Amino acid sequence: KRSVLKLVWVAGALDVMCACRPANKSAGDRALLDPCRELQYAPAQLRANREHVLATVSRDGLALMHAAPELRSDRDLVLEAVRQNGGALCFADMLLRADLDLVREAVQRSGLALQFGVSALRADRALVIDAVRRSGLALQYAAPELQADRALVREAVRRSGFALQFAAPQLRSDRELVLEAVRQTSPALKPGGDELGLELMLSGTLMNDCALQYASEELRSDREFVMQVVQIDGAALLYAIGGLRSDPELVLRAVSQSGLALVYAVQELRSDREIVLRAVGQNGMAFRFSAESLRTDKDLVLAAVTQNGEMLRYAAPWLCADRQLVLEAVRHGGLALRFASEELRADREVVYEAVRQNSLALKYAADSLRRDRAIFLEACSQQGELLCDAPKEFKSDREVVLRSVQQNGSALASAAKFLVHDREIVLAAVNQNGRALQFAATELRGDWDVVLTAVRQCGAAFLCAGRELRQSCTFALEVVRQNPEALPFVAEELQVDKDSILEFTDPARQHDKDFVLQAVRRSWRALQFASTALRADDVIVLEAVHQCWEAVKFATEVGLPTMLEAVRQDWRAIQCFFCEELSEAELSALTHTNPHIVRCPALKRSRHAWLTAVRHNGLILQFAPLEMRGDRDLVLEAVNQNAQSFHFAAPGLRRDAEILSSAMRRNREDAARVVAVTEFPAESDNQPPCACPTSTSV
Repeated sequence: KRSVLKLVWVAGALDVMCACRPANKSAGDRALLDPCRELQYAPAQLRANREHVLATVSRDGLALMHAAPELRSDRDLVLEAVRQNGGALCFADMLLRADLDLVREAVQRSGLALQFGVSALRADRALVIDAVRRSGLALQYAAPELQADRALVREAVRRSGFALQFAAPQLRSDRELVLEAVRQTSPALKPGGDELGLELMLSGTLMNDCALQYASEELRSDREFVMQVVQIDGAALLYAIGGLRSDPELVLRAVSQSGLALVYAVQELRSDREIVLRAVGQNGMAFRFSAESLRTDKDLVLAAVTQNGEMLRYAAPWLCADRQLVLEAVRHGGLALRFASEELRADREVVYEAVRQNSLALKYAADSLRRDRAIFLEACSQQGELLCDAPKEFKSDREVVLRSVQQNGSALASAAKFLVHDREIVLAAVNQNGRALQFAATELRGDWDVVLTAVRQCGAAFLCAGRELRQSCTFALEVVRQNPEALPFVAEELQVDKDSILEFTDPARQHDKDFVLQAVRRSWRALQFASTALRADDVIVLEAVHQCWEAVKFATEVGLPTMLEAVRQDWRAIQCFFCEELSEAELSALTHTNPHIVRCPALKRSRHAWLTAVRHNGLILQFAPLEMRGDRDLVLEAVNQNAQSFHFAAPGLRRDAEILSSAMRRNREDAARVVAVTEFPAESDNQPPCACPTSTSV
């Protein structure tokens, strides 16, 4: 018995949890581990640690269920839990559930928490009133004497009409209370006039949505009382008893309030023309429940399709071929075209009216009319994606494509190739859906105005822009000004932190030297957002280049110290400078820092640069053009620096006696140096002495 009771308590706590847990959480909160589960899998020591458990229940009161037993009797800790979630009272010690102040705190968070209080407290009138004001259904947990308290029950049914089922039997015969409950349940829970609501009602999902079902049999069989109820909620006819569902006047009142109440009338009354006409006048879908004999009545069918065109499906076959009737039906529901006769589905006026009301009706038209330009224009104006399955001639029709992309920009993907070069069409497409930019021609993805229009509509469209625009800091800042949602995509493309980009959107920041210097220290790429003058500042540019030589690409002027730092990191940095404007002294300094700069195409013919380079690294000769490898003085300098560079000399110079002699001499010197610094192991008695390495001839 205790196990079953415990299960009931847990079930109640889960109900309370659903009612009390905060609905809107930030992305950061959702990313955190669920506090309740965190405590569940925590070690026993943590579950018995008061500070840890207190911090956890302040985030999720239901975590109290996983706390150590001794902590569940800690009043302050339990109080913190029920303040966060009233259902946490379920897991408190039994003695605390008898604490009036504690239980009151719980029911103020959720009226349903009343179920976890001890029996004596559930007889406390003030406490129960607090509970039913929070949730009328808390009446079910009140003491029997309070369920017979008329004022308290009235408070409960005002909060929830369904609370009537928990009232004492004598109060369920109280006309005023029952009417109050019916009024409370009637407006919000009624199925709508759509197909889904109707199917739910017929399947029984919404059958118990009227408080009349909880009234006494005496009231449900009282004609005058039920007449009052159906004027408030026509569907309450379902719960009338004593033959009242066969009362024509009562049924007429019910269908006048809710046409769908016709389904609850007896079969004979569904054949009553006046009743059915009143029902379909209130809700055309009620025609579905009329008797077969009335489905040949043209006036009745006309009244039904005027309310809901698709009720044509229940009309007699010969009425589905009536042009006037079908026209009226498709004007109120284009999809009614599928129930029209074959002849009328080939009638241009009928099909045009259907498509104008609902573009999806196009698929029920005759094949010949699906290719009708005027009809297709009307359809694609409502649903641009129809262009995807359109005939080829429509995909090449400029007006058709323009109408389609104005309704759905993504339809640009289905347009003919030559139309994706049309600026007006592409502008219309990206204005409706910025992501449609990906389907535009290459030259338009590099058009400032087109891309900016796309980004205004969707920040992610920045990724579809041309490469030149994506890497333009001026354009990037304008994009962020126009649409801040594009910031993550701009930051990812330019590899600059979001905060820096946001700050640079203020033009004054671009001229602030101190601010730019701080930004560059965080990321060298921030240099590109600085003003032209600051991008020529030696201190700022050098700070950026210290982080990465590629920062010189953003500089407008570069001093020699910055050049030296850049080429020290990578010889390719020399390509960012105007080599023709460099003096011999500057060129010598740069070559000394990194001899590989001579590999730059602009220096391929510079004899001075090559001479300086091979003096520091003879092997650089391997990258020299043929004319430099045939320069005797240059090759001699290279061989004097490194004998192995002899292999890269021009074939004619390899026979030069002086060069050959220099290479051999340099080679012997290198070999001797190796011998001098090499430590040989001591000779053992059992092994022959180690032979000294000899120099290798060129």
